[in-house]
Amino acid sequence: MRAMTWWDHETESIWSQPWGAAISGELKGETLTLLPSELKTWGSWISEHPNTRVLTDERQLDGFLNQPRRQRFNEDFVIGVAVGAEARGYYFRSMEKLTILNDSLGELPIAVFVEPETRSISVLLRDGIGNAPDPETIEPELLTFVRDETGSIVDEETGSEWDVERGLAISGPLAGTPIQRIPYTPAFNWAWKKFFPATEFWGDPRGTVPR
Repeated sequence: MRAMTWWDHETESIWSQPWGAAISGELKGETLTLLPSELKTWGSWISEHPNTRVLTDERQLDGFLNQPRRQRFNEDFVIGVAVGAEARGYYFRSMEKLTILNDSLGELPIAVFVEPETRSISVLLRDGIGNAPDPETIEPELLTFVRDETGSIVDEETGSEWDVERGLAISGPLAGTPIQRIPYTPAFNWAWKKFFPATEFWGDPRGTVPR
């Protein structure tokens, strides 16, 4: 996490990137809506989105983007999730071993996903499902995500397969049903703790998977 601050020319307010809140100026105390994003390797992104446009310059285009390299994460790297007063940091190395964690943050049921090969990360809400294309489909109140024998991500309740990066069921009884993606922040554990002092951590820097 790079704790940048941003200058708002219209109101002369200064905004904190991790909090998404104005920390001084006319709009002090106001917060912005954090949108879901994805952290993944350039190779996996461009293979899925070949028409991507990149804001770069000649030095980066000739060097960084065109050189295949494996993304590395330090031991203290966490996947930070904050909702209201609740915050938790999930150690990437522990999540890399587990790949799927059905969890709850306060009263909010969430699921955290990590794909070890592509290093992609996703966080989804596990309830609030709605708008299934088939009106006769019985939508479960809560989903529990697992991997089936083929390695696909499915929910135990209906057996539907999910594209977690899009937050969309792609086959099974819930095919075509969206589910809300939850924003997360990639951060060092010490930086996440600084901005969210009451945070909890799941896992540890060694990659232990809690029982």
